[in-house]
Amino acid sequence: LGLMRNVDAISAVSGGSWASSIYMFANVSKSKLLGDATDISQLTMAALQGTPPDLGNLVTKPMASLLFDVYQKSAMDLAWENFVSEVILDPFGLGHSDAFMANSEADRDR
Repeated sequence: LGLMRNVDAISAVSGGSWASSIYMFANVSKSKLLGDATDISQLTMAALQGTPPDLGNLVTKPMASLLFDVYQKSAMDLAWENFVSEVILDPFGLGHSDAFMANSEADRDR
């Protein structure tokens, strides 16, 4: 549809904000992140059982053991923030607390 080329930002809430921040700021192609566009009439169970694209692969991982690992090495007040940073954002190069989520320094400063 070509709609996203006209979008400068996405407003999201809660868990959707992690996915939208990855979509907006990860330095990866949209097809690698989301997969190729699918014609639903061509969709098969075999295709659905294949390895998902990067974002789908992230959200289909069992998270309990990853959460436990982060909680063990984090101060309690930072454990959830560290989990989101390390497990969800870091695989896309976005988990650094000193980084800005902007296309450029000029965009950050405006």
